[in-house]
Amino acid sequence: MTLPSYAGYAIVPLHLLAGALFWLIPGPVYHAGYYATYGAIAVLLAATVAAYGWLAAALTPGFGTVWLQVALAAVGVAALFFVIDFSDPWHAIVYLPVMGGSLLACLITAHAALFMAKP
Repeated sequence: MTLPSYAGYAIVPLHLLAGALFWLIPGPVYHAGYYATYGAIAVLLAATVAAYGWLAAALTPGFGTVWLQVALAAVGVAALFFVIDFSDPWHAIVYLPVMGGSLLACLITAHAALFMAKP
């Protein structure tokens, strides 16, 4: 199976989708969908990190390309922070560490995959 060279840019819409899920989190902790939505965000971000590591190992892009892909995803995450109307200020406080941690995990995973792929 051959992958297109731009397949690594898939982390951008996946991070946008995960960031948009923050909009769906209900305000009160006692709402039934509160923990389910946080769980869905965590699963989506973990799948994004795993998929990006696999893509980096399969495509072996340059380090500059990896940084560009993560930077584009960071721009999308930052733009969503200003667009989303958070139902509770706590979600806005948690948004940046969660999404930033996911971007950092993608960057570390891709670099690890590239270091292991090099002969």
